[in-house]
Amino acid sequence: MLVIGAAMILVLQNASTHTIVQRGTLGYLPFFGDRGIATSANELLWDRFGYGPAAIQMIKEHPLDGVGVGTFHALSYDFGRAAGRIIPAPDNAQAWWRHHLAELGFLGFVPMMWWCITFGRSLFTRNHGVDRLSTGMLRGVLIAFFIASLFGVPSQSVAITLTFWIFAFWIASELHTVTKPPTKTRPARGITSRASAIAVALIAAHAGLTAYDAFADLRPRHRAERFDWYYRHGWVMPDDVESDPGGNPIGRRWTKKDSLAVIKVNGKALKFVAWVDHPDADGKPVHTRVWADSKLVYEGDLKRAPLMFDIPATPGKTHMVIETSIDRTFNPSETGNSRDNRDLGLSIRDWVWQ
Repeated sequence: MLVIGAAMILVLQNASTHTIVQRGTLGYLPFFGDRGIATSANELLWDRFGYGPAAIQMIKEHPLDGVGVGTFHALSYDFGRAAGRIIPAPDNAQAWWRHHLAELGFLGFVPMMWWCITFGRSLFTRNHGVDRLSTGMLRGVLIAFFIASLFGVPSQSVAITLTFWIFAFWIASELHTVTKPPTKTRPARGITSRASAIAVALIAAHAGLTAYDAFADLRPRHRAERFDWYYRHGWVMPDDVESDPGGNPIGRRWTKKDSLAVIKVNGKALKFVAWVDHPDADGKPVHTRVWADSKLVYEGDLKRAPLMFDIPATPGKTHMVIETSIDRTFNPSETGNSRDNRDLGLSIRDWVWQ
């Protein structure tokens, strides 16, 4: 261990964060730093640079079903803003129990904790036919892992997760090793119909609430409206505004067959202008539909002529969701007059408000 420690000091000598001074954590040292023990404990073990309040916000808004398995990292920035904090980068919720309560909700968290309690009780099962050294070591490691999980998420590492489950199965096999057969045996108790009904009800309730929230406020388009971030799909890449070949100073974007865009409301009405460049559109019009905030505002056959109309902004909303759909796209390279091999749909002028 001394040799390894000396080697690590030499290897990390040129690293920028190998000491607590360089990491900026000197102020957290008890009786030496400028924060104090209570402030340091709150910042490092509860708040953790905003990840704690972000998790609490998720739990408040989705207490029963959570925000979804594995989604905390992706949603931490948005819910951190809702909690009044700025999340510097995606990370865990600082505490294992709080992380999973935010993702699974109460309905998903209770069975998991039930398993933890059952497994924890088995750690202290007395059995005279086991290797006391092995079981003692495994008990210590697993209990220490539990304590560490109260203040962090060590199992975020795949290697640590695999190690935990190896130790869990190891101690389970040790505790079920018996040198002498028991004198009295009892028939194994199966799952009762009542327990099965409760389990099915919990699964159905959790699945139903998860599906509802997935189409409600956790849907990306709705989160984009709430948290004011760039969101669109179904647009030909790159979806930057390109110049209008007709000389119009306002550029345009191309959609695919179906598209959606969340745009910020900057006036009373959106001056919507779109057209198709399909070479055969005059003889074979392109069936086009346009929705604004899920309401159908236009449906018809579009020829090679601009489609222009106003879309009033929904009162009280800060964003508008524009969706388009056409029955077919075209590829300019197939006409032989262009090298553009993109599949183009509807050409929409950049957003203009009045």
